[in-house]
Amino acid sequence: MAQAAREREDYTHPEKIYKDLIWLPDGPMPAEVEEKRKAVRTTGTAYDGDMKEEKLCWSCGWSVYNELTSSYGSRLRIFHTRGNVGIWEVGSRWMIRDQPNDASLGNDFITQEFLRNYTPSLDIPLVKEMRKLSAPTDKVDITLMSRAQGVGLDTIWHTLTPEQKSEYKSQLSTAINSWRQFTSPVSKNVNGGVLEDCIIGNCLRRTAPTCKKLGRTTDDWFSNLEEDLRFGLSRLHKTKDPLVIEEKFQDLKKNFPKSEPYVLTHGDLNFTTL
Repeated sequence: MAQAAREREDYTHPEKIYKDLIWLPDGPMPAEVEEKRKAVRTTGTAYDGDMKEEKLCWSCGWSVYNELTSSYGSRLRIFHTRGNVGIWEVGSRWMIRDQPNDASLGNDFITQEFLRNYTPSLDIPLVKEMRKLSAPTDKVDITLMSRAQGVGLDTIWHTLTPEQKSEYKSQLSTAINSWRQFTSPVSKNVNGGVLEDCIIGNCLRRTAPTCKKLGRTTDDWFSNLEEDLRFGLSRLHKTKDPLVIEEKFQDLKKNFPKSEPYVLTHGDLNFTTL
């Protein structure tokens, strides 16, 4: 759904990306290179003619030693982070999702697999390939994802004509209508698991396992979140009177819209490349 495909920057040659990369040349070292190396060396501690493994980048493990003894520039780069989840660019065609295997994985992988296996004829844009690189019992969950080629709508939307914007909206509408064909009498993910409420359910990290469960029905949801909802109603109406809070809580339950049937949906549609 992006504009005409355009190759993203290729990270094959580090010098094209890292303009200040300090090379370790073969043979005599030019004076300007030595000066740059001295600046880096002051961040570490020398002993016996060597550098300690002083970390320059704790996230990637790059150290002073690596900086001074190689001419390497990483083709893997941080692309997006949220909470304890990170996504790395791997060149221009792949991405790696790195997250804890603690029930906070979300539903991206299983939903993609569901749509890929059961709906090959539907007009739903999917990631071309997703692979789990870790075992279910591993403490860290790693997923390799192919990357759609093109640019994000967030970077070009202001340049589009009304007709072009209308076409993109039409494409998105078609996709949404396609996946909303999948319904269920109860709330669940595509594998049948109970969903987490990361919006209202008092998530300390906005991810499971601190989130409260949605439950299978609206009544379950109200039961699971009753404490949080009562707290919110107390703040909203600026009162701690239990009778007022009870009245507002019952009004909320009574007037809450009918939820069934539940439909397959996307909870984070946005203009960006994620």
